[in-house]
Amino acid sequence: MTELYFMCGYILGLFFPDFDIYFQETLGHRSIIFHSLFLPLFFLIVFKKINLHSKIYITGLFYGISTHLIADLFPLIWNNKTFIRLPLDLIVLSKFHSILWLFVNSLIGFVISLNHLKKFKKIFFNFSKLELIGFLLSLIYFVLHADNYIKVGALLLITIFLIKIYKFLIKKIKTH
Repeated sequence: MTELYFMCGYILGLFFPDFDIYFQETLGHRSIIFHSLFLPLFFLIVFKKINLHSKIYITGLFYGISTHLIADLFPLIWNNKTFIRLPLDLIVLSKFHSILWLFVNSLIGFVISLNHLKKFKKIFFNFSKLELIGFLLSLIYFVLHADNYIKVGALLLITIFLIKIYKFLIKKIKTH
C-alpha cells in the first residue's frame, strides 16, 4: 500500500511544475513558484504531524518534482521561454541562474525525499523498495518525455549517487 501512496505523490510531482501553464497570464511558464520546492515545503511545514501514508505521498511528491526539474535542465534550446521567472515576468533569471535554480531545487528535493525513504527496509544495494520505484519511474519519464533523456538519466544517477555518498559521510562523522 505504501508503494501506491508514493507513486501517486510521485506522479503528481512529475507534472506539478507544469501546472503554471494554467496561470500563464500572471505566472508565465517556468514560474519560480511551480518550478521550485516552495509549495511542497509549505505542505511539509504546515502538516508536520501527519500520518505515515501522507508522509509517503509527500515524499513521492518531492521525488517527482525533483525528477521534473532535472529534466528541465536539458531543454532542446535555452531561450526566454525556458528561463525561470517571477510572477508577471518582474524578473526573468538568466540561463546560468535558471540552471542553478533548477539544479539546487532538484538536489534539495531528492535529499528530502531520500531522507524520508531511508527509514524503510533496504532491499537492493542499500536502496529501499520506494527508492527503486522512484528511480525506475524517473527513467521511464525521461525516456518518454525528456528531450535529452540520456543526459537527464545520467544526471539522475549521479545526483542520487552523490546524495548516497553525502549521507554515508554524515553517518560516519556522527559515529566518530
